[in-house]
Amino acid sequence: NINKLNLNLNKTFTTNNSNNSNNFKKIENFPIIIIGGGTGGTIVANLLSKKLKNSIKIAIIEPSNYHYYQPGWTFVGGGIFKDKNLTKGETKNYLPENINWIKNSVSKFEPENNLIELDNFSKFSYQYLIVCAGLQINWNLIKGLNETLGKNNCSSNYSFETCDKTWQMIQNFKIGNTAIFTQPATPIKCGGAPQKIMYLAADYWLSSSNSSSSNSSSLSNSSSSNIHFFTGNPKLFHVPHYEKSLLQVCSKYNVNLQCKTDLIEVIGDQQLAIFKNLDTNEIITKHYDFLHVTPPMGPPNFIKSSPLANAAGWVDTDQFTLRHTRYNNIYSLGDNSSLPTSKTAAAVARQAYIVVQNLVNDIQSQSQSQSQLNLNNDKLLKYNGYTSCPIPTGRKNLILAEFDYNLKPYETFPVNQSKENRFFFLLKQYILPAAYWKFILNGNWSLFSVFLSKFYNKNKTN
Repeated sequence: NINKLNLNLNKTFTTNNSNNSNNFKKIENFPIIIIGGGTGGTIVANLLSKKLKNSIKIAIIEPSNYHYYQPGWTFVGGGIFKDKNLTKGETKNYLPENINWIKNSVSKFEPENNLIELDNFSKFSYQYLIVCAGLQINWNLIKGLNETLGKNNCSSNYSFETCDKTWQMIQNFKIGNTAIFTQPATPIKCGGAPQKIMYLAADYWLSSSNSSSSNSSSLSNSSSSNIHFFTGNPKLFHVPHYEKSLLQVCSKYNVNLQCKTDLIEVIGDQQLAIFKNLDTNEIITKHYDFLHVTPPMGPPNFIKSSPLANAAGWVDTDQFTLRHTRYNNIYSLGDNSSLPTSKTAAAVARQAYIVVQNLVNDIQSQSQSQSQLNLNNDKLLKYNGYTSCPIPTGRKNLILAEFDYNLKPYETFPVNQSKENRFFFLLKQYILPAAYWKFILNGNWSLFSVFLSKFYNKNKTN
């Protein structure tokens, strides 16, 4: 049926070149265009390639030669992974051969005309558009951060360039000094990541302290370090089922928790971190001996300024069908979408499966009816907000948080995942990185994870 679909988009149109009215510039046409070649775009490309089997031309627009396993940067910064280059691969190795890779960036959307424009002013038309361009890290919103990042005992695991420096600084940290970890009030990639590095570091320091004092059982009573966690959010973790356990972990490491407080400036040469209380506007200046910064993040500028964006700048996406709320031939997933769930790789993998199934349904419905797009949402799969955040609580154990839109546990394994677990740490350390490169990016993991999660959750409710 797909082969019967006449998309009328394989021919080439011409339009006036805005730079020279005497020249004409071709608009190449692809029935399906994917914006972004990160986790979401790569999975979608592979799933569509398998589903459509070369019957429809597909393009993916991605400027980078390299693909990164970003969840691995926490373990690089925490000293679990010794080589950060193991989190880096070549983009071309993970895209299907029958996908047209356009190595450029999108600068403009014209959804009313089914057109996109690239940085080099070339234009492409589409029948279906999938937007999964990730989010934008706004380092510049913290005054002085760009100048001091990677030195002056200030680092961040949110950059490939500095994640290994985090581990160097953790090792050089003197027990008894002041360590500060931050989390902004903005949405971020993996909401648990700012805590992860804190627990990995605290456990390392605790072990170092214990090796010099056999009577020390916690950081609070021998060679005590001042560990502070400043978060712009109103609580440590927004899912109550897991927050209770995480608060106990903070207590074990004697962490000083301060909520609704955002980092606004770093004075590197003086090792000062300046915070603002979001309730009172009080300015707090704190000396540090080690500072790990999670920077503010937001939608990419080219999306924020486009017709696709909602008031907050994210792609305005139906939280269940993953269709755009106004343009029915556009889907969105991942960090750039407005979906009210945590922005994690696990969430993206599940969303990719939903997007591909619904898009193929659209194509088949249009093929059968030979008419306009079938907007019967009853036939579409619905996303329940599933996301996963594996949070190491030390160098041997991990809490595996999995939940849905309602902030209710939606767990994979038939155990209480809010409890610290050695197996979960090994899963994060060995199985998930290998699975990412071998199974997740090529789409094979998506169907398996959907089945596994549904199987266990069904049994839990029976």
